[in-house]
Amino acid sequence: MNQQQSASSETPKKENTTEIKVAKIGLIGSLVVGLLGLVSAIISGNYNSKAAQAPIIIPMQATQTAEAKLNSLIPSSTSTEASPLIPDVTSILSTEAPTLTSMPIIQPTVQIVGVLPPNQLQAIQAVALSFSQAAQLLPLIIRDGFDTYDYGWQEFQSTFEYGIQCAATIKDSKYSIVLQSTVTSGAAWCTPTVPREVKDFYLSFDAQLVQNRNGEILIMYRTTENGDGYQLNFSQQTQTMSLLVKQNGLESFLMQSAYLSSIHKDEENKINIITLGGSHAIYINDLLVVLVSNEDRFKEGQIKIGFYLREADQVDELIIDNFELRGN
Repeated sequence: MNQQQSASSETPKKENTTEIKVAKIGLIGSLVVGLLGLVSAIISGNYNSKAAQAPIIIPMQATQTAEAKLNSLIPSSTSTEASPLIPDVTSILSTEAPTLTSMPIIQPTVQIVGVLPPNQLQAIQAVALSFSQAAQLLPLIIRDGFDTYDYGWQEFQSTFEYGIQCAATIKDSKYSIVLQSTVTSGAAWCTPTVPREVKDFYLSFDAQLVQNRNGEILIMYRTTENGDGYQLNFSQQTQTMSLLVKQNGLESFLMQSAYLSSIHKDEENKINIITLGGSHAIYINDLLVVLVSNEDRFKEGQIKIGFYLREADQVDELIIDNFELRGN
């Protein structure tokens, strides 16, 4: 299928515009550090007064608007320097301070927050909500209720190998993807491309498979031209989710399929993904369910959203609404 892309290359009119954006991104990086420390403490069963004081550092260069929005969410800091785009989380997660001569090799870690007991979830979700709200201060790229045709979303009706049919269109103020498999094809999938490329981002949208067939909603991000990148598989029918990475044509799971009670089985679900460097946070219906750290094999690329239909000779429709993308 043809891939339509529309990149924004507008030159800032004021010199401090870029500095403000960098300050906002640095702000989110600092919050990732605090969130990682707090999540690790809760999951390990050591949530005590010391763990509750995991540092959340806020750079003072954030704009007055950003500061006003954050004042009610997170405590102030005395730091006067912006945090790096990709923070070093070893000082939070390790028991000893890292040295310049022997830095440990940090492996990717995946923490499935959505399966924690309710008493632990309550403590972490308060911090996770603040983190999500702060991420919404990133520069806006797309906000679309699909009432107009402003962003150049892919619209097509195509027939592929084995007679698989896929159609994508804007209708009834929603983005619709209809996929039909055949007896010959067996399973089938279709993943139109979001009309912007991003690096670090906040992504939010509502999604529902209308017929709730046996299949998964697919969200691919930081996807390269050859198809490498990250893929989130989300099943309404089984209320499960998995996360994998594709590299050099091979797939490996960062997170095996797990049951998450926060997934709505017979209605739409709100899906949020926040990435910053090697940190990935995934929310379902405003609840943090998965936190990935130190996974930065792919740093930027396309976002694709569609679904995988596991059944032969069946049809289903994915409806997307309230789409928002922020980042750089």
